[in-house]
Amino acid sequence: MTVIGRHARKTGDFAALLNSSGGFRCRAITCLPDQAPRSLPKQTQIVFLFPEVDFHMTASLIVALRPRTRSLLLLDDLGVSRLVLLSALEAGADGIIAWPCSVHEVWRVLAVIEHGGTPLPPELTTLLLDRLRQGRQVNPDWHRLTPREARVMAAVADGLSYKLVAERLGITVGTVQNHLNNIYPKLGVHSCTSALAKLYGTATTEGSTDAAVKLVNRRT
Repeated sequence: MTVIGRHARKTGDFAALLNSSGGFRCRAITCLPDQAPRSLPKQTQIVFLFPEVDFHMTASLIVALRPRTRSLLLLDDLGVSRLVLLSALEAGADGIIAWPCSVHEVWRVLAVIEHGGTPLPPELTTLLLDRLRQGRQVNPDWHRLTPREARVMAAVADGLSYKLVAERLGITVGTVQNHLNNIYPKLGVHSCTSALAKLYGTATTEGSTDAAVKLVNRRT
């Protein structure tokens, strides 16, 4: 596997994590996207670690390398907007893996790809569905949220309580509440029910979303 990124420490840390397991032979390449090698050994597995400012160049690199790669992933540290990640998927990326992560999670993601799947964060799946339903136009309400806020709302829509949302995202219950309090004014709403309706549409909020809100309001 090859890990390519702008920042030496993050690129090296990710490669070291994989190599420490004994199950990977991973090399790290630190460079800008336009300086990355366009020719790598056939069937290489690649993970990209570029910040959002570089993603226009990353997309062209993905297009160039796609024909020769066995799997091509993007690392998501919540520093890149969801819409930029969609662009990278459209360029040919196989999926997205969250950072920080475990070696087990890397193996799981690669297994999904080997079986023809596309591993994605839940909120990105929602955006892709929005694009299909609306002729490639994403619900504009998602643009107002930060990546972390989008992930909080996706977890809420899954019917998780505040406590389980916090566990999924590795944050505190208080931070979950703070995110929701920041989300409401951005969407022009005053409740979780209304926020979910704004983001997911009334058709999806009449059944499962109501159940999600009831669970969230338990706050346990």
